[in-house]
Amino acid sequence: PGGLKQPAHPRALLLAMSSTFTGHRPGALKQQNKAHKTGRHRSKTQVQEATSGRVNDVRPSGKKKAAQSREQRRQQSKQLRSHKRTAARLEQRAVGAGSAGPPQLVLLLDVCGNLANLQQLRDQILEQALLAGASGGGELAPADVAALCAQPLQRALGFRVTRLKRRFTLVACSCDDTLALLELAKVADTILLVQSATTAEAMAAASSSSS
Repeated sequence: PGGLKQPAHPRALLLAMSSTFTGHRPGALKQQNKAHKTGRHRSKTQVQEATSGRVNDVRPSGKKKAAQSREQRRQQSKQLRSHKRTAARLEQRAVGAGSAGPPQLVLLLDVCGNLANLQQLRDQILEQALLAGASGGGELAPADVAALCAQPLQRALGFRVTRLKRRFTLVACSCDDTLALLELAKVADTILLVQSATTAEAMAAASSSSS
């Protein structure tokens, strides 16, 4: 009544406005981006859409586990053989190591040229290393040790010490024989220089008196 119009509904107003306005029209200078090229493979998005988040079962089967364990056992046995071979080679190359290794060559050299000192030192080494009783765990009886000590000084004497797990060869040489001294010094593992105290004092006295 009274000629007043009823206000339009808000949804009707929105519909009327949308019908009057046109959408966005890109101009001629709009940037055209190239589409991403995945090559011969599918993109991650395409894979996810195709699988819907599902992944393949990567758990190894029983046969694959058995094959892997066999391979691991084979590699482990190969490493053990290599370690044993290396240890045996090192033991053989070690100087005087074990019963299978080469003996350690010990050269006794008297710098004063006194062979009696070399004989005494060699006998002491043999008695301390081989004589049973005093040091414990001896190798030979006193009679056998005495027989070794009776050998000539120029002869090489080889013996084995069980408690040290080593083999030794004693060689005595005089300073007068230069060629023999040089040859023995080249192959000797240890060189013991022997000098008598009385001889050294006599030499020192002689040098002081001459000066």
